[in-house]
Amino acid sequence: MQTSKESAIRKSILARRRWCEARIAPDCAKLAVCLHERLPRSHGGSITDEDNVIAVCSACHSWIHAHPAQSYEKGFLERVGV
Repeated sequence: MQTSKESAIRKSILARRRWCEARIAPDCAKLAVCLHERLPRSHGGSITDEDNVIAVCSACHSWIHAHPAQSYEKGFLERVGV
């Protein structure tokens, strides 16, 4: 569950990083609407760590999760312990 502090940090990051940083999906919307965690919270990552997140549009966020092999190669996903 997201805390109000996490929500405020996420909003702050998106306010500064307004454009999709992945630009990988054919239908990329260019405008970032969410943050993608390279290393998931379940594996020790943090949604509030700016070095762990990229600002993405919905289409690119879906593409990252639908294409894990390419996403690891491009640095959109990180392996645990690497």
